Amino acid sequence: MTDDDLLRALRSVGMAAFVTHLDLFQTAGTEALQTRTGWTMTACSTRVTKARAILKAGRLTDALTLIAHADRVSPQARQTARQLLAR
Repeated sequence: MTDDDLLRALRSVGMAAFVTHLDLFQTAGTEALQTRTGWTMTACSTRVTKARAILKAGRLTDALTLIAHADRVSPQARQTARQLLAR
């Protein structure tokens, strides 16, 4: 996964959604995400697929770093990304 692919995948998932629901992307699936968020099944499927592609490519740290330094992400999402990086 190139840097451009990573950025495109993060945008598909949503940077704030990626850090907020990282636990579900790692362990659960589309149904659990839909239950938690109320998003449509198609939206959940896209987000889960793209998030898992990031994880499978071993780009979690890179994704969290991008989110932690993003200007157009909520301060809470940036803080969560920083906390996850510190682990």
